Amino acid sequence: MLARRYRLTKKDNVEEIMTCGRMAKSRLFVVRTLPNNLPHNRTMALVSSNVADRAPDRNKIRRQIYEVVRLAEGNKTGNKSLAPLGWDIVIFPKKAVKEASFKEMQRQLLSLLTFRRNPS
Repeated sequence: MLARRYRLTKKDNVEEIMTCGRMAKSRLFVVRTLPNNLPHNRTMALVSSNVADRAPDRNKIRRQIYEVVRLAEGNKTGNKSLAPLGWDIVIFPKKAVKEASFKEMQRQLLSLLTFRRNPS
């Protein structure tokens, strides 16, 4: 699980991210990003009840997303970050994520998180 300082909360500027942020899509995820002028990323995973009916299933998906982000950013391990730092990130999984393996989730989410390297 990500440390609290690396997670976005509802009181943070989630609405601003949704309206002004850049969007990227894959088969499993929709990701919205916005620069935050901090030395680290802040992430929120919003798992709708349309994705999984049961709360334990939604929580499992959320934990898997946070683990992918934690590994990508090198938090707690001291490794170099695979994803650029200084962004607020909101991740929306799609229904197909229920049948996907962790490796597939990791591959697709990493490809979406690294798109931010090329500003447009």
